[in-house]
Amino acid sequence: MFTPLEVYGREYSVACESPLACLNAARILERGGNAVDAAITIALSLAVTIPHLGGIGGDMFALIRLPDGETVFLNGSGHSPRALTLGLVKERGGRRALERGP
Repeated sequence: MFTPLEVYGREYSVACESPLACLNAARILERGGNAVDAAITIALSLAVTIPHLGGIGGDMFALIRLPDGETVFLNGSGHSPRALTLGLVKERGGRRALERGP
């Protein structure tokens, strides 16, 4: 196991359970990604490097401060309805539903 489990840059720091996941997130930040991009990168990397800590299909909770200062909470817990489609999400007010990807 590598230590430390933190990676620092000029304008960021990353800490998590896996050095490889930390490095992946740091690379995202160095290439212009934001904290949400880095967090998703860590989650996906941990699914590979330490699978018992989570994986695709797990729950997600996030408190995010947007660039305009607004704070939003995402609750990605529980099961998705079988009939849920992107069209239904948009129809019911999903502001920026993702077309593809995690």
